[in-house]
This record gives sequence, structure tokens and C-alpha cells, in this order.
Amino acid sequence: MRIIDRHIEYLIRRHDCVIVPGIGAFLCRYKPAAFDVDGKQILPPGRELAFNKWLTESDGLLAASVGRALDVSVEEALSFIDSEIKQLLSQLDSEKQVSLGRLGILRLTDSGEITFDPALNIA
Repeated sequence: MRIIDRHIEYLIRRHDCVIVPGIGAFLCRYKPAAFDVDGKQILPPGRELAFNKWLTESDGLLAASVGRALDVSVEEALSFIDSEIKQLLSQLDSEKQVSLGRLGILRLTDSGEITFDPALNIA
């Protein structure tokens, strides 16, 4: 597992949006309590994970987290993140899909767009 995968997982549990520079943003949307399909059980509220391929410019959240963990400056953390993202994109280009830890799977479509299939539960 890449170091940034762990940071994305950590940050998305504490924030509603985590931007991965050059990839996109992972967003959590609130899901209210609801009844199941039979109408017999109440399902608790939760959060759903979504992906926005258009938000690709760093907001510093990921860099700050990586910098704290590695005890390096934000500039060094940005360089480290850039290196890991290049590796991720290279793997995505060759394999057409990449697992992002327990969050889900990034896929590369035939048209070259990055999509995301979230895992079912993100607590």
C-alpha cells in the first residue's frame, strides 16, 4: 500500500473532501437514516464516498498530513506525493485499474478518463 493511500483513508474519515493532486477529489456525502427496501428495518445514517475528477489542484491537506507523518516540510511532502502519484498514474496506465487501499478502485477508461468505484463502507 502506498503511503498516500493511508493518508487519503485517514483524511477522508475526518474531512468531507480530500484532493489528490493530478488525480481528483474524494468527497464524502451525508446519507440520512432510511428504511430498507422491505420497510421493516431502519438503516442508520452514514457517509457515501464519491469522486470528482475535475478537482485536481492541491489544497494542501494531503501534503500537510504526509509532512507531519514523515516529519518533513510541506515542500518535501509535495515532492514525495508527486512521486507517488506518478507511480500510481503509471500503474493505472499499464493495468487500467489501481486499488486505493480500503477506499475502492481507480480505473482508467478507454477514453483516458479516471473513474472511481468506491468500496461499500467507509465508516
